[in-house]
Amino acid sequence: MRTIGGTVAEVCGAGHPGVCGRCRSAVGMMVAGTSLLYNCAMDDAALQSLLDEVFDQALVYHGFTDYMRDYEIIIYATAAPSTGIQPTYLRYLFRYCVEAGCRTAVDAEVWKTSLDDRLIDLEMGADRDGYVWGVKWHCLYPGATIVHESESANRWAQAVGIEFHEVRIETNSHNLTLVFSDLQVGELPAGYAPFVVDAGDEPSGGEQT
Repeated sequence: MRTIGGTVAEVCGAGHPGVCGRCRSAVGMMVAGTSLLYNCAMDDAALQSLLDEVFDQALVYHGFTDYMRDYEIIIYATAAPSTGIQPTYLRYLFRYCVEAGCRTAVDAEVWKTSLDDRLIDLEMGADRDGYVWGVKWHCLYPGATIVHESESANRWAQAVGIEFHEVRIETNSHNLTLVFSDLQVGELPAGYAPFVVDAGDEPSGGEQT
């Protein structure tokens, strides 16, 4: 274990923080069965390194958590078969997320040819012209970068009294902008669902202030 920025983070056998691309198998052995891989509070270099670890991987879901405070991005991470490392689902949890923006990365000309509802089904849309929404994942390319000297992050830091950061995440489908204070990365168990509708279920709790 190693302390980074005042918090505890898992490290690989060579001392690299987070999910290390240089020796990911060592990280996998150290964190097997744990939920928290990294918790950074937040050095920019360490944050960018962690974002770079999922460059060109598959983003399969993003949105606010059901308790509304944090923003989660779920990634299907793979490695070359020769490494023997099994694919896994990772959750990047952007904690205390005060701003979240999403814009399409698909060109308007492509949108014109992608309005057919059959394109939201992979089987029905695979051989059709247009963007096949039914693939149900985005490629994390060009990837994620920190917005240094962010006006939004600085404004929130002054107002709330804790550190904030701004990150831009670019994919081939959605482009995201997030302003948040902390980041946690963990492996997801089989069956994880961001939201489940139960029969007779309704929002609970008292009125919000």
